[in-house]
Amino acid sequence: MNKKYLIAIDIGGTKVHYGLFNNKFKILNDSKRPIKSTRNIFKDFTCIVNDLKSFLNKLSIKTTEIRCIGVCVPSVIDSETDTIIWTPNLKNWKNFNVRNFFDKEIGIPAFLSYDGHAAVLGEYSIHYKKEVKNMIFISIGTGIGSGLILDGKLFLGSHNLAGAIGWFINDKNEISEDKALVLGWLESKVSGKYLTGLVERGFSNDISKGRKILPTEFFELYKYKEENRKIKFIVEEMLDYLGMAISNIATLLDLDLVVIGGGVGSKMGFALDYLKRIVIRNSQPYITKDLKIRLSKTKNASLVGAVINAVEKADYKNCKILR
Repeated sequence: MNKKYLIAIDIGGTKVHYGLFNNKFKILNDSKRPIKSTRNIFKDFTCIVNDLKSFLNKLSIKTTEIRCIGVCVPSVIDSETDTIIWTPNLKNWKNFNVRNFFDKEIGIPAFLSYDGHAAVLGEYSIHYKKEVKNMIFISIGTGIGSGLILDGKLFLGSHNLAGAIGWFINDKNEISEDKALVLGWLESKVSGKYLTGLVERGFSNDISKGRKILPTEFFELYKYKEENRKIKFIVEEMLDYLGMAISNIATLLDLDLVVIGGGVGSKMGFALDYLKRIVIRNSQPYITKDLKIRLSKTKNASLVGAVINAVEKADYKNCKILR
């Protein structure tokens, strides 16, 4: 049977995003489901496979029509064996072979990628391959991570974790043996998890009449109610830390482009000029004078990158986008 489809699965801290692609990497359909974390990775992936089957059934697509599956996760991974080693934002997600699981449960080859790498690979391949050689994609959702294209190639690092900027430290007072084992310092200051924590602690009660607000609503309140000092302080502190991180990365790597995306990051268009000012003031001037900071142009960057990674691993030689 003609295997004319590709599948991507983007697993985040709060949801799973499924995408159906044709062999030219055009997305045909997608679906998002809340992640059903049971703190048992086998049970969680069983739910993910069942949701995938339901997604395909609704589209009247048979598993025999699928060439391969790309799965991206916010995890430490072994890319050679497609094994999840450890996932900070999902309890007990560790030491799990994704490729073997999908092969057994659904009979389709599945290949794993770190979500930051998938995002930058998708964004670069679709929009910037002819325009830039050095870029970073910073994805801000439940947590914060990134991926790097250096000299026109995806940079993986020695442990396939290059871009794990959530572990940056910008404050010497926060150096601690305990915190780094649980959560990176920058992620504790620039992430959806940080904003959600403020809501859960009742921070928003005095500005929203007791209604719990979504993390991204902080940005709306900042844009339209700047007279609220608490909102102004929270958002600008978050942007200051992000700007510091961008300044350091851009100076270190001499980048052409910084792209910001993810569920929270995609709402930060209002902050691009603010971030640019921080970078210009605090970075090597000859490097950053031409640096561009943009929002992601790719609606489903991680899905696209996960599929490209899967096809590359599966060694489909007719994959022109990778040449």
